[in-house]
Amino acid sequence: MTSVFSSNSADLRNQVNNWLVADSPHAEGCRFFELIPGIKHQKVLLRILLRGRKHHNHLLKTILQNHFGLIQPKETSLIKNEKKAKELVSTTENKPSFRDEWPFLSDPDCPPELKILAADKITAYNNMRAAHKRLFDSASDGDQFAAVHDLVSNYIENYRIYNELKCYKVTGKILGKHSIWVEMQRLKSIRQSSPVELPLMAKKLQHNIWRIKSEIAKGDKPHLRPEREKKIREKQRELQEIGRLIASYK
Repeated sequence: MTSVFSSNSADLRNQVNNWLVADSPHAEGCRFFELIPGIKHQKVLLRILLRGRKHHNHLLKTILQNHFGLIQPKETSLIKNEKKAKELVSTTENKPSFRDEWPFLSDPDCPPELKILAADKITAYNNMRAAHKRLFDSASDGDQFAAVHDLVSNYIENYRIYNELKCYKVTGKILGKHSIWVEMQRLKSIRQSSPVELPLMAKKLQHNIWRIKSEIAKGDKPHLRPEREKKIREKQRELQEIGRLIASYK
């Protein structure tokens, strides 16, 4: 059976244009994205876009419009998609402050994991804003797709943290699905280490942090940057805990 999708550049552009105008199923757009040649990290980005959530569809439309130079009618224009993408990082006029939204963070009995997640949520939000700006300022396809990956990855991280905070706010109970809970178990294990082991552990962590930062500095795998930055934050917290323990023995 002959595929309805053409890899011919002109035909593909026309098909993408029709898909945008008709607002056809998201999966078809992902297939068009898959047929575009020469995209760096295409498989990784495709896996993200195939999740098919609302924000993925907005980003997919923007990517295809930019790649093929398509300016759509008002209903599906790039301007509209840009506004929709901005919704990922915008706040409403009546939205309360962060502390007002999550007042339990000031409680003495608030789980420390949630306080860590609150700080990480701010980081993820700021990363979303930065990635969004890069998305529409990108001069090349490679830069644009890296920005898409950063935007979606940080959006998902922000959403996961939101679920943890929302659950505790509503029920007073821990949801426990975020990886922070596994990390805190590692910290508990560190506290059981002997004073002799701690300096060696600190040295190993410092080397690991340096190695991950060096990988980021190369800039050859931008799709791995969010996960690498997350690992750095985790290892820095472990290093901070080791420093606290070493100081307590002096």
